Amino acid sequence: MKKTETVAEFLARGGMITRVPAQQPIVKADSIKPTSVGGPVTIITMDQADLYYGEAKAKKAKKKSSSTIDLSALPPELRKKYVDEVISGNSEEEDDFEEED
Repeated sequence: MKKTETVAEFLARGGMITRVPAQQPIVKADSIKPTSVGGPVTIITMDQADLYYGEAKAKKAKKKSSSTIDLSALPPELRKKYVDEVISGNSEEEDDFEEED
């Protein structure tokens, strides 16, 4: 059995107690951590790799629908008030361009 020594016995045999100033703990800077979690390695065959990571198929572009307004569906009052002004305004601008040439 091991006997522990008391402070009085330590001082009696000539020991000295020294006070050490407190020191702030050293904080390490956070190291760079990986953002993706690894996981078990999955081994696949060359055929599977070709299937999963092969060339991508060319996708067909979808036709964009052009938004056209059916002018014949508008009531005659609105057609006269708004549409006829726009159409007559466009024809006047075209006339101006023809005259400048």
